[in-house]
Amino acid sequence: MLLQKHAPTSWTDADDVGLRAWCEALLQWLGESPIAIEEHNATNNHGIYFDVLVTSVALCLDERDFARDRVSQALTRRIAEQMRPDGGLPHELGRTLSLTYTLLNLGGYCLLAQFGEHVGVDLWNASTPDGRCIARGFAFLTDQLSQPVGWRYEQISPVPATGLPRLLVAAEAGLGASFERDRFAGVLPDDDSQLALFSDESANPLIEMRVDVFEMLAGTPNA
Repeated sequence: MLLQKHAPTSWTDADDVGLRAWCEALLQWLGESPIAIEEHNATNNHGIYFDVLVTSVALCLDERDFARDRVSQALTRRIAEQMRPDGGLPHELGRTLSLTYTLLNLGGYCLLAQFGEHVGVDLWNASTPDGRCIARGFAFLTDQLSQPVGWRYEQISPVPATGLPRLLVAAEAGLGASFERDRFAGVLPDDDSQLALFSDESANPLIEMRVDVFEMLAGTPNA
């Protein structure tokens, strides 16, 4: 594991064996616990992040077939069930923090797609027959935020200035598309060196989800 590789004097073989045993027990619990099964069956952001958790633990254990199956099911089990054909996420758009949770869910899709890169599954470009896909979800987000009135769904508190740039950078890395950067000149980095801060592997798109604001984009919800 990474700890053993990068801190061999601090992280012993016994530590590694112990952590692996703990991860194996966690993965078993995630497959059997009534609470875990409830989360597995959730049709909103809880479901996608259950998949993120299970897949990350499986990859930690090098259970590549398990991880591959989980990511492969994301299109039909998560995107197809959670997303409208226009890219909107109705379970999240109905919340009082609709923009926060839309960003959260899209971040979950990105994380699963990144996991898929390691097990031979291209979730970035996978699509249902009627066009539901990660790119469609981002297209809905950018179209809504670029409207003159801003985000028209309910959002009762600010969302972070870093949330949107991190997600757009993650999506660009996976999809190879700009997602109409000119619409977001006020929140995206101005140069490649700043952009690198958002694309660094330590810059998880979900970090700082409730800090700072980008009122310019969020606007005021319609009554």
